[in-house]
Amino acid sequence: MGCDIHLRAEVRPGRPNTEDTDELEAWLADVTPGSIEGGSWEPAEPLTPNRYYRPNDPDNSEGQELDVDYSDRFYTGRDYELFGMLSGVRDPTQPAWFKDSGFPDDASPHVTREYEDWGVDAHTPGHATLYDLLEHTWSACPDFERSIARLQELADERCGGNTDHVRFIWWFDN
Repeated sequence: MGCDIHLRAEVRPGRPNTEDTDELEAWLADVTPGSIEGGSWEPAEPLTPNRYYRPNDPDNSEGQELDVDYSDRFYTGRDYELFGMLSGVRDPTQPAWFKDSGFPDDASPHVTREYEDWGVDAHTPGHATLYDLLEHTWSACPDFERSIARLQELADERCGGNTDHVRFIWWFDN
């Protein structure tokens, strides 16, 4: 039986990394209260209608009304070396850098519900900001390296380059 990772990207938008007055004024005009220093976490991947969602079905097991399309996910691979590096799952010879990080209390409502929907099948949750991920070498996992590069682009675009304002949350299922 295989093991899959469910990895979601989150962003906590903050002040853009600029001193240009026009850019700052434009940002302030669109900012939501509480997000100037970094407000609530929100999904970074685009949410789209879930075609399998059945709101009137009492046995609905198809998740939430909105979901992240598979093609928009930051990571979709099955790399047991990576699983070991993140959390010690499937490859105990790896360092398990984030094994005890757990599911964050401040996760976005969407990601929290998705995780909770997995129930007892979800195991070994973890999370790490881009800042923490960049402290390690991922060259053995080139697909994940590309995911980290996308997370860096997100930090640059939405958080003024602040690597503490973007993160991955993950859990596994068997």
